[in-house]
Amino acid sequence: MYFFWLPDHRGFAMPMKRGPRIVERVRALGLLTMGVLSACAPAYAPSPTAPSMVTPTPAPSSTAIFTATAIVTPQATATPNLANFRIERRSFTSPNGEWEAQTVVALPAVSDTATRYYVQLKVSKTDGTIEWIIVDKWSEWGLGYTIPQPLHWSHDGRYLYFTNKPVPDGCAVFVNGSDLHRVDLNSGEVVGIIPPVGLWLSLSPDETMLAYIGYGNRGLVIRDLATGMEREVKLNPGEDYQAGHILWSPDGRAIILALAIRPCSTDWAESTSIVRVDVNTLELMPLLQENKHLFIPVEWATPDQVLLKDKGGDYWLMDATTGQVVRMCIFNSLVESLAASPVMNGCMLVQHGFANGTGMKAGVERIADRTKTTALDFAPFSQGIINGMQISDDLNCC
Repeated sequence: MYFFWLPDHRGFAMPMKRGPRIVERVRALGLLTMGVLSACAPAYAPSPTAPSMVTPTPAPSSTAIFTATAIVTPQATATPNLANFRIERRSFTSPNGEWEAQTVVALPAVSDTATRYYVQLKVSKTDGTIEWIIVDKWSEWGLGYTIPQPLHWSHDGRYLYFTNKPVPDGCAVFVNGSDLHRVDLNSGEVVGIIPPVGLWLSLSPDETMLAYIGYGNRGLVIRDLATGMEREVKLNPGEDYQAGHILWSPDGRAIILALAIRPCSTDWAESTSIVRVDVNTLELMPLLQENKHLFIPVEWATPDQVLLKDKGGDYWLMDATTGQVVRMCIFNSLVESLAASPVMNGCMLVQHGFANGTGMKAGVERIADRTKTTALDFAPFSQGIINGMQISDDLNCC
């Protein structure tokens, strides 16, 4: 069971058998008005030809909320007195290296008597010439909390998309946000794109569509950000689960997502399933079903390959069409590793930091008879993924 305040603090979410409900906040002796929401959605129908439910839903267009406070040639940003608070700071650098977003979260060191917590989100040019203060506020403490967090840097370098990420008081295994806002890095204007709709959101590669797992009885929802129209595919009841880790294919024509089956029963889930969705037809195709490795997708590296991470922190490559998985062993020197290691069937040796240290561009997969090798060329993974990979010291890691 978990609770958390919504970002606007007009209500909070609480769980039911299938997911949380929204409870409008009232005075201490007031009545509670309830509306159904859900962080968990029903499981998918395990058939690639199962019919999809499409629900077009118009919605209001985006509206400007405010213009962020600008500090030209900024000095150190002032923060309130945070004695007796536990401080968490995180930084997020834009792909072009020109901007850095920073979050500050101050949580009460002693929560039993606390009434408020503090959050700040600012975006600064890395050359030090300008800084936008996007969020700078105190909020009510209790029943979980929300923090502002960057979600996506636009490809043209003009915008930062951010969300208010709930930190629920209880079991919620897939959470990366709730709503969506966009900051114009040139003007500081902040535009509200969508209100709180779910606990996992993902922008399409061209930034024209948003995919999310909807509250209540809603399934996977794909929203056109220009028109506000939404299409929905039900993920169908069958198991106690939570859905998230939505990834778009590089061409934006397909989505892959994970289902945590019976979350928080053993480990953080009993198993995971991975489903592929055709964005045009909303056709569902199960790729992995109730796998005990607890695979989650972390990056759609190439049109045909999805990078997975298992419960032990090891990386695997999954065929985006068939669901076949191959474990990856990461080495500094691929040639030396090939010469020294008797690779097991179904394992891939991959060279870390190939060529210029910024990604991985080549690998070798040992196939069934263990005598043949197949050269594999794929685009570099993101620098963050590469930095998070551990280099193997064991030549028999596969």
